[in-house]
Formats: sequence, structure tokens, C-alpha cells
Amino acid sequence: MGSRTGGIRDNISIEVCNLSSSTDGASSSKGSRAGAFLVGLDGYRSEHALKFNFDATNNMAEYEALLLGLQLALELKVMAIRVYSDLQLMVNQVNSIYEVVNLVMMKYVALVAELKCKFQKFCLSKIPRTENEQANSLSKFIFNSSLSSRSVFVEVLDEPSFMKPRMMKISTDPNTPSWTDPIVSFLRDGSMPEDK
Repeated sequence: MGSRTGGIRDNISIEVCNLSSSTDGASSSKGSRAGAFLVGLDGYRSEHALKFNFDATNNMAEYEALLLGLQLALELKVMAIRVYSDLQLMVNQVNSIYEVVNLVMMKYVALVAELKCKFQKFCLSKIPRTENEQANSLSKFIFNSSLSSRSVFVEVLDEPSFMKPRMMKISTDPNTPSWTDPIVSFLRDGSMPEDK
């Protein structure tokens, strides 16, 4: 998959020391969708929309938008980010103000926590829906042909983000010892690890 740093996912707004994002998600009888709008202090702007090929609640769509915004910011090598959302539940769950009791939301909060620790500075703030129109329009983009003149990156998700397999990052530095070294040595030359 190529770079996605030109679009939006949910109705989440992201603003960073050098980037901000707004996100929004929606679910209706027409389907579920989300949008993310990124703005850099240098004038960079990017809009992304998500279409879901699975049943998603409004809360799931909002979290998918947030995840998209954070992933896009990381692809842009952003170190500090301010994210805006109009969903109080998500903002307070991520900021540890509300206890998360729903298993699906716990999975989303864990994914967000995994991504937010990759930023030097992270802030997620609640804004009124009326101040989140840019991201809100992106979440409607998928089903509104009158918006087709806009340059929006659209991505289709076949499953919730928490269902996707994640890879563990392994150091490729040959000078750094790894737990796999004794196994590789045994397979390569039959040498057994020393007992401690």
C-alpha cells in the first residue's frame, strides 16, 4: 500500500506542533464511514475518508478515524500532535478520565495507546460538533457525490483495526544481542546454549 498522507479517515482533527488533526466517524443505514483532516503549521493539508466493509458503531468509526489520523501523522514523521474530536466518550477514554468497560473499546484504546507513545507530544481534545465540520464532511464524503470535486484519499477497511495482525519490531542491528541468537546458532552449527 502506498503513502496515505493525503487524506482523512474519520471526523478527527489533528493539530501538532507541526500538525493537527480532526476526526469524525458515522454509522447509518447506508453504511459506516469516517474522515480525518490533517493540517500542518507549514500549510500542509490532507483529507482522508474511510469506508467500512463491516458493521461499525459510531464509536468504532470515531476510533478508526483517530487511528487513521495518528498513523498518517507517524508516516509524516510528526513528533508532536494535537487531535480534535467531537466524541466526548472517546476523548475521555483515551485520556483515562472514563473507565473503559466495553471489550471492543478496550481494544481500540489499547491501539491508540500504542500509537500515541510514539509521539513526543500528544494531546486529544474535545471540540463541539459545530467546530468539527471539516472532518464531519469527510465522513459523509463516501455517500455524497456532490463532494466528488474534492481531492480526498479514500481507503476501504474490510475489518476493524484491532483485528489486523500486528508485527513485533525486531532489531536488525547485528551488534545487539537477541533472544533468537541461541536458536539460530543451534540451527546453523548445532551449538547448544550454555546453562546458567
